[in-house]
Amino acid sequence: MPFQPEPSIAPWLRKAFTATALALATTAPALAATDGGKITDFLLDDGMERST
Repeated sequence: MPFQPEPSIAPWLRKAFTATALALATTAPALAATDGGKITDFLLDDGMERST
């Protein structure tokens, strides 16, 4: 039986990883900037404050 080297990462897996990384890299900044950097304080009925 001839020697066969270990296969590297399957091409489809490499493409799937690359596509996922590209999607996350391009959408994360847009999702992070949707609130415009504003902090809002709410006074709850029980007198406590909540910041978002």
